[in-house]
Amino acid sequence: MTKDENSFVDDLLKGLPKAPPRTKIEQRRMEKFIDEQIANLKAERAMTKRSIYVRFQSQFQLAAGFLVLVGGVAFAINFSSSNSTTNISQPSPVASPTQTGTTMNPSETPSANPGSNNGSNNSGSDVFGNETKSPSSVSNIFNTGFDYLTSLSQAKAKITPKLAPISLGAMSPADRNCSITQGIDNVLAIDHAKYDGQKATVYFYKYSTDLEIKVVDSSCSQLADLK
Repeated sequence: MTKDENSFVDDLLKGLPKAPPRTKIEQRRMEKFIDEQIANLKAERAMTKRSIYVRFQSQFQLAAGFLVLVGGVAFAINFSSSNSTTNISQPSPVASPTQTGTTMNPSETPSANPGSNNGSNNSGSDVFGNETKSPSSVSNIFNTGFDYLTSLSQAKAKITPKLAPISLGAMSPADRNCSITQGIDNVLAIDHAKYDGQKATVYFYKYSTDLEIKVVDSSCSQLADLK
């Protein structure tokens, strides 16, 4: 400010009342009050900064927890998918073309001669995978057409299971897949027949030391366990 401006300000302040002089005690009280106000302002600023930090930290923890949850769900889905892929059953190999006179499927009409064997005309040279169909094993597959609900004794008299189990390569794909699905091992004879009037496939198999008979329908659902 210039000298004239300072003079103008001084003239304005001359007419104002002057504050009475303070004692040392009042001056100390005033200083103490000012110091307290300054300390309060600093404390309020520190609390404000801290509350912002705490709020940011809480939001960060929530976001991190959500990411961990999403990652865990994704990992569980991927792990389940990989397990289900490895647990898929091995597909059945495709059967090689066979000669006329191979074993009939359960859906086909039984032959006129109940005791005829579809594999009797097989030369034994047909190959499924690495297994060769032998005449002795194919001869254990029958198409009697008996109803095992009413003619069990007649069917058992006609079926003569061999000692050697039928190889998987000698079975039709439907018979082979159904025996695997039903968990039937050591199949000694198969008969394409009936049960309670509907088409059925009958498995004669050895369980422990006993001869068991399992009857399934055309969709491989179990119909009966016989002796």
